[in-house]
Amino acid sequence: MKSNLTNPTRLKTTPERRVSVLEDAKLYHLKGNKPHIFISSKLTSIKKNNDTDMESLEGRSFSSGQKEIKFSAKKAFFRIEGNKLILQEDVELNDDQNNLTADQVIYYKDKDEFLGQGNVLLKGKLPQSEDRIEIKAKRFSHYPEKKISNFYEDVRGNIHRKEQYREGIDFKANNLSYSQLKSKINLVGAVFFNKPPFSAWSRRGEIHLNNYSNKLNYFVLNDDVRLREKNKNGLRKAYAERLEGKASEGKLVLTGFPKVIQDGEVIKGNKITIRENSEVVEVEDANTIFKIKKGR
Repeated sequence: MKSNLTNPTRLKTTPERRVSVLEDAKLYHLKGNKPHIFISSKLTSIKKNNDTDMESLEGRSFSSGQKEIKFSAKKAFFRIEGNKLILQEDVELNDDQNNLTADQVIYYKDKDEFLGQGNVLLKGKLPQSEDRIEIKAKRFSHYPEKKISNFYEDVRGNIHRKEQYREGIDFKANNLSYSQLKSKINLVGAVFFNKPPFSAWSRRGEIHLNNYSNKLNYFVLNDDVRLREKNKNGLRKAYAERLEGKASEGKLVLTGFPKVIQDGEVIKGNKITIRENSEVVEVEDANTIFKIKKGR
């Protein structure tokens, strides 16, 4: 990492400790003769081995695709061993679509990897739409070039639709992986979905963000799926190994030994389709499809 001082007269050297102290310093790093990292710091201490401590810094990093990530923190420490930049206190990362905050973030320059922990919060926009996404967790890992973010431990999030009349979706999981390039979210462990009037639980889940005009329109739950729907007609429960939800149609398709419990009756079949606020249940058994309605 090279330094380019805005005012060289502010350089102070402490001989006994071999530390250079810079005020309002500008630091930059080139990789393959191309910009890699730029940092502006109010106070910078450079040690003999080039380990660097900084206060009140702002910076930018560039991936191989020249996409820029802005970052800021109250404190930072560059360490030669591991070629890493440690950001602490009010850490904030920004790219063209997302804002990510945490208590501490470590940037491994050689790996193009950010690792963060403590009060992790992502706020952003979905690709090619104005729907908004928010994710909270205890830890995260982020890979700028691949545009993949992973969130760990007590993950909670929601998607808000651009259109006020459209319901969004709330979700929880132990771990979550968000791929911006694939426009897809994978959830693992203690998965919970809430999209009124439905609430559902499973072990694994997927949210497809780029289906049908680039809108949230399709989600899948797998393994030990449990569903509850509370509406004006009462409470409906369902169980299956797989659930596919099509938001625009207000339709849920259950497969894998599905069964639905409503009005005190148990309905089974090879595939069962239920719709929001409708008493009708469409059942496919063998090659026969029939519809069941209360009071039939």
